[in-house]
Amino acid sequence: MGDGFPSGVGFTPVPSPLLGNLLAEISDPAELRVTLRFIWLVNQKKGIPRPVRLDELAADRVIAAALGARGDALESKVAGALQAAVDRGTLLELEGEEIPAFVLNTEPERRAVARLKRNRVGDRARGEVRAEPAPVVPEKPNIFVLYEQNIGPLTPIVGQILNDARLSFPEEWIKEAIQIAVANNARNWKYVSAILDRWASEGRSREQPGRDLQEDRLEPYRRAYGRYIKRG
Repeated sequence: MGDGFPSGVGFTPVPSPLLGNLLAEISDPAELRVTLRFIWLVNQKKGIPRPVRLDELAADRVIAAALGARGDALESKVAGALQAAVDRGTLLELEGEEIPAFVLNTEPERRAVARLKRNRVGDRARGEVRAEPAPVVPEKPNIFVLYEQNIGPLTPIVGQILNDARLSFPEEWIKEAIQIAVANNARNWKYVSAILDRWASEGRSREQPGRDLQEDRLEPYRRAYGRYIKRG
């Protein structure tokens, strides 16, 4: 990759401690490589919890190349790296799984795992048996993909801005704000941010039946964007 990263390269959110004190603590390259690939796989999944199974990692070609192993030897290396990550506290192993499965040891994932465990206990107590798996829901693009597809390249600065926005606004708001910006041919984050700030201060409302004119829908966002331009 002598020419550097390609235009529009994607970015994967990584917990900050893994690039700080934990990076200094992890001495086993296999643990570090498996943990980083694990985080990439987690970010390809939707919903919560987002478990990654041992066999999923052992079948991953990037992991095979990174660890320089195949077959049983590869699975053994991956299992050892996952256990090291569990011992360190970066990953959490799910209980009662036929094939070992793990989640990123973050607060949202821990809450989701605890909720799943309570539901399973309740099902057993009621003698319920789920005969069919849950329906597969088509995946929707996350805000990073949506930004990259509609606004522009996902640079490190933009990635951090989007991460910060996720802490302040629901992801559905951000997605809809991006769609509104695109519809109004204002493909920049300042316009999206103006929409989000307006919703936060005035409330996010849907249009009433009979008033579906695009000019009416977009005019408030144009005004908000104009105020941002004057301040900037």
